[in-house]
Amino acid sequence: LQTVLPALKYLPPAERMEKAQAIAERAGARIPRQPMMTAAQLRQLGGFGIEVGAHTITHPILTAIDARSAEEEIAGSKAALEAITGRAVTLFAYPNGRPGRDYDPTHVQMVRRCGFSAAVSTAWGASTSSCDPLQLPRMLPWDRSAFRFGLRLVRSFGERRIHQA
Repeated sequence: LQTVLPALKYLPPAERMEKAQAIAERAGARIPRQPMMTAAQLRQLGGFGIEVGAHTITHPILTAIDARSAEEEIAGSKAALEAITGRAVTLFAYPNGRPGRDYDPTHVQMVRRCGFSAAVSTAWGASTSSCDPLQLPRMLPWDRSAFRFGLRLVRSFGERRIHQA
């Protein structure tokens, strides 16, 4: 997985899906066709005080696709979620999110044009008032123990950096 996932995620969406399907077939598995959450589940999130944000339609690495496709992915995900939830979607997360590698300044401008008020990258650190609201750094809590999670928090808040693509 550590070898295959990085190799697949930088491919254009159609090629990525084709290769993922071939791997699944060889492994005797099937790729789920349904989304991770249903429309009803997305609508319920608002009732729990959770705001839904966009993340593109097919999760491409934005620098791996042409500008027109990138803007369609960004705008289309916003429109689809707004249609499902009946609420304005103002938050965005860059797929994979590495500034300069996965998205660049042209994508930041697309996010701005689409009407998002904030967007998160996967650049390391804690967001401050001096950060670009369309390129907020964050810490990703994917640790397997409370101790490691605590260390990650300390590191994140200790590295208050401004990240720009």
